[in-house]
Amino acid sequence: GKLLHRIQRDIKYDIIPIGRIFSASEVYIVNAQQQLCPPGVSGELLIGGAGVSPGYLHQPELSATKFITHPFIRDGGRLYRTGDLVRRLPSGEIIFLGRVDDQVKIRGYRVEPGEVSRVLSGCEGVHQCVVTTESTDQPRLIAYVVMEGVFDQEVLQTYLKDRLPDYMQPSFYIPLPSLPLTSNGKIDRRSLPSPATVAGKSDNYVAPRNEIEEQLAVIWAGLLNVERVGIYDNFFELGGDSIVVIQAVSRAKRKGLHLQVQDMFDYQTVAGLADMVRQNNISSLKAEQGLLTGNCELSPIQHWFFEQENSRLSYFNQSILLQLGKDVTSDELHIVFHEILLKHDALRFVYTKNAVWEQLYGNNEGKLEEVDLSVIEMEQLPGLITEVCSRFQASLDIEKGELVRFVVIRTPGSDEDDRLFIAVHHLAIDGVSWRILIDDMQNRLDYLKENKDVVELKTSSYRDWINALIAFSNTERVTSQLTYWENVLGAFRPLPVDIKRNGVLRKSLTTVETALDSELTAALLREVNQVYNTEVNDLLLCALGMTVAAWSGSDQVHIGLESHGREDILPDIDITGTVGWFTNKFPVRLDIERHVSEGSLIKSVKEQLRSIPDKGIGYGCLRYLNNATSLRNNSWDIVFNYLGQLDNVVKSSRWFKGANEYSGDHISPEYPVRDRFVVKGIVTGNTLKIYWTFSSEQYYSSTVEKLAADYIAHLTALIRHCSNKEQKAITPSDFGLNGKIDYKELDALLGITESEDEDGIIKF
Repeated sequence: GKLLHRIQRDIKYDIIPIGRIFSASEVYIVNAQQQLCPPGVSGELLIGGAGVSPGYLHQPELSATKFITHPFIRDGGRLYRTGDLVRRLPSGEIIFLGRVDDQVKIRGYRVEPGEVSRVLSGCEGVHQCVVTTESTDQPRLIAYVVMEGVFDQEVLQTYLKDRLPDYMQPSFYIPLPSLPLTSNGKIDRRSLPSPATVAGKSDNYVAPRNEIEEQLAVIWAGLLNVERVGIYDNFFELGGDSIVVIQAVSRAKRKGLHLQVQDMFDYQTVAGLADMVRQNNISSLKAEQGLLTGNCELSPIQHWFFEQENSRLSYFNQSILLQLGKDVTSDELHIVFHEILLKHDALRFVYTKNAVWEQLYGNNEGKLEEVDLSVIEMEQLPGLITEVCSRFQASLDIEKGELVRFVVIRTPGSDEDDRLFIAVHHLAIDGVSWRILIDDMQNRLDYLKENKDVVELKTSSYRDWINALIAFSNTERVTSQLTYWENVLGAFRPLPVDIKRNGVLRKSLTTVETALDSELTAALLREVNQVYNTEVNDLLLCALGMTVAAWSGSDQVHIGLESHGREDILPDIDITGTVGWFTNKFPVRLDIERHVSEGSLIKSVKEQLRSIPDKGIGYGCLRYLNNATSLRNNSWDIVFNYLGQLDNVVKSSRWFKGANEYSGDHISPEYPVRDRFVVKGIVTGNTLKIYWTFSSEQYYSSTVEKLAADYIAHLTALIRHCSNKEQKAITPSDFGLNGKIDYKELDALLGITESEDEDGIIKF
């Protein structure tokens, strides 16, 4: 196959012409199904004819992939798949658009970065450019630009927005003095700088240009604990995660800036989001308003809760103890709590049991409890605060609809602040809900103090969400996952124990705490995940897999993974401002490879986690909403939950600060223990703290202390490996290929070997 184009030196090419087809040449343009593409439609270039070799020397697997049997002519020999993405123009010219393996799906659309490069190169002042992709779960485009004059991102954005749809807009524009080249003159994509290396640098800071950008920048800075946010700084490079996304969207809506969670993943800068604020239409969202009444179906996690019948169901809480400014009156608090219960209907749930447990909206109006400790001696204060909190922890009653206790504790005048204790039954709250609740309380106090009226629509209710989830569970998208989850559960093996004992209670639990230092924590949150396009959870779970595999002697590690459960997969549902128990709990099986490099292990764990369908939502749908009996077997002994960054919950509040006193047991000491280990990660005080909770009737403290120490050692090694790695690494999931090829096959196609790409082999 031959193509020829005559180059004219006086023409600046906006496109890369390959040429016209020579006579008697075999050249085809085909789609992914090996069907011919009509003129004007892009596809892969195949060439045939006498000049096509039989294959690569001593590489039969690669030859079978690249040299294929002729799909159009019987006994027509072989065609060579060039991997080039091309298009035929009406003139007959064939133009080069990029590489097929560069294609990526963005918001459901297949995008060719080469096409974006082609259009961008036509902008006045652009000397050279290349557009590439970078992805975790959410692919994004990055434009690297060499300018003839001054770099002006707004000019480039405007130019592309006039010519390309939204889903083809780059998330980043990075100016370079020149594009890095390989030894054979091609663009060295692996040497292009990551957005992480330029995000937040003072010389790249661009201040907000209007009120919307200013409001978004202030929200981000407060949540991410950074001094300032430029309009082109990337949210995730600054330390954002999926939980902080929900907080950011919720706070933006309170300012009248209507965004959806998906917008934060699609447009990861203030500048990009500001445009989305102006375009968003919220009329299609389902959100019940007013005081809700009637029945509400149970969610999967609530079904999980009621699976274990016992007499302590009402004593299963989450709680918070806050320092409260002494200038906040009881009347103001009563108004705030009353309004909170009117807005957040899940806090008024009441439960009844006939054949099964039912959930209904009740009429709890929110009573403020007051305890006066103002005349006691200061040295007595911590113990008495604990006594008060413990009493109210045990006072909830789900069958009476008493799911909440608001308690103000007045302290002596010599103490700077009073205390505010809030206990909520877990049936009505989760970790993200606390962030929403505290935000709402702060804002309502602000309005009261400033004599302002609150005018705010509710987001989708818990009932809106569960009804949508029930409909989702009956779709083929979910029902087709049954075999996947059966395979995960079928391989489960229990973890070893020091002492064989069943039926242990929570009163036997103890906790071992360890922590990363602040430097390693900052690297984990803001830097190292750019190397392998990972998320914080990927590295945390990789370290956990290493730790448990080494201890148990099994290369298969089974984990009950908890996530916030507020995945953006249900149409017309917005729960960014909704309080309730949305937690998603599902089994994960990690195959932990031995005697491989740290990089290989990270790639392996990342790809296994990316292969989980719909981030695990389908498991609860199938088991509890569809009553799949094959999923009822025990499937984990260790639960892991990364709760994210707690420093931003009350950091910016005028009225609240975190209190140090112990607030009592939030779950009954007589409550049965389901899991042998619960491992939780929390970022507080700028450090990642890891808590290992276990029963002293099953494990010796020395066993768990060793596990906790090994975990921190493994996590530290992974972070340092990523920090020291100079080049980025890609895996199949970055291109939507997870499940089609594994990371080793991709490395082989790219010519990457462990000796070239990694520091060395690790043993554990």
